Amino acid sequence: EDVARKFLILARTCGYTFERDQIKVESLVPKELIDYQVNGFLDHLSFYDDHWKNRNSQALLNNKRLRYTGEFTPDRIEIGIKEVPTDSPLGGLRKTDNLIQIYSERYADSPIVIQGPGAGKEVTAAGVLSDIIQISKSI
Repeated sequence: EDVARKFLILARTCGYTFERDQIKVESLVPKELIDYQVNGFLDHLSFYDDHWKNRNSQALLNNKRLRYTGEFTPDRIEIGIKEVPTDSPLGGLRKTDNLIQIYSERYADSPIVIQGPGAGKEVTAAGVLSDIIQISKSI
């Protein structure tokens, strides 16, 4: 849901009027595990190892990598797991890095690329601490 919300904000900032139910999302969590509590979820998660090993092996055979991606156009927003070429900007991402490619009429063949670290533990902790300090000042 986090990625869907981010794309919804991005699309609305660009002037589009998407609603959450218009976003197609392929979840990383199998449908069968959605309703489990933490322990049950963890107990059953290994049942899906073969699926992901096979999917990853197939991607590697195709000289690609699996990436969780989002794409929005004026007509749609789609989020899910895609095979991307290993030598592409998405294929070269490491650890928690994020990447945005912006295509336009002017940049149709070579998009504008914005890349940087995702939140990670340190950035998230700093953000939470900053929020706590701001809240404490207003109390």
